[in-house]
Amino acid sequence: MVPARTPKKRTSLRKTASKSRVPSRSRSKVPARKTRSRSRSTRSTSRPKLASFMTRLIRSVVIVALGIAATLWLTFSFILPELLFLKFEESTIVLVPSNPDAERQLVLAARLHPTYEDSVVVPVLGDTEVSVISGFGEYELRSVYPLLHLSIKDQPEATAVYGHIFGSLVDTVVAHPNITQEAFASNDFKNELFWRGIRGFGTDPQWADLLRMYYALQSGSIEAIATPDAVHATIAAPGALDASVIQNCPVVVVNTTTEPGLARTITDSFEENGVFVVRTISETPTVERTIVLIDSSVIETCEPIAEKISVFFPDPPEREVREDLESYYRGTVIILLGNDTAAALSGE
Repeated sequence: MVPARTPKKRTSLRKTASKSRVPSRSRSKVPARKTRSRSRSTRSTSRPKLASFMTRLIRSVVIVALGIAATLWLTFSFILPELLFLKFEESTIVLVPSNPDAERQLVLAARLHPTYEDSVVVPVLGDTEVSVISGFGEYELRSVYPLLHLSIKDQPEATAVYGHIFGSLVDTVVAHPNITQEAFASNDFKNELFWRGIRGFGTDPQWADLLRMYYALQSGSIEAIATPDAVHATIAAPGALDASVIQNCPVVVVNTTTEPGLARTITDSFEENGVFVVRTISETPTVERTIVLIDSSVIETCEPIAEKISVFFPDPPEREVREDLESYYRGTVIILLGNDTAAALSGE
């Protein structure tokens, strides 16, 4: 009888596998936990770095913005006005309304000084009746510029028209759509002048005049509302012409027309504005158009005088350079008044 086999104990593969798998599981789990903890620590450390970077970025942007703002403030408050008023000599500007229909309009006559704080602005009521040369007759002051702008007849120079209205040598006339008393009293009016001048840089030939008027209103002296006759005493300034130039360039006014007293009228206006007139005479032949003669020996010195007084004539006079004027007329700048000036001032 064959003895029964005793079955061998099988090593349970499952147990072995389980035993072998247990450590593998434990080994795989431990690194996973470490990886997660590392990623968490990485995120936790990157957040402060990001916040620090954003803080530095914002701080840099704020510093740059403040620097730009400070530069602009210094430029517009100090550098620009200094350049504007140093580059351009002392002059008279008249700011006129281009819209005559608005009520309570003003006309601003300004004496602009190289030191802009010394500039003077005189407002004049726009509904004041004034006499307009060149045969236009009587009109309200606010209507003069639109009248000249729309007239189909030969229009005189606006500088000459306003020069005779105010009895002063006017260098520039600038039109603005709204110069009511209410607008003039507000900062919006000044700001409009400023931004119009800035936008017109390089395109509008009067951009500098607009900016100079802005700075004159901002820092200069603003007089009480006056009449046209009273404006002359404020804006007619002999200082507009250099004293040495005036003395070296004596002016002679010659009436070549049959209009009596023409030379005396012109001379009075010139002298009130600082022009040195040494003689007023009459002579023939008559010239049709006014001519300004300059002695060739003083052309560089006296050209500014000739240019300055030319703005007083309705039709810009011709300028000629000739020799030996001083020996003949006893002056270096000679004004031959023609029929055009006589007709303009007589109202024909």
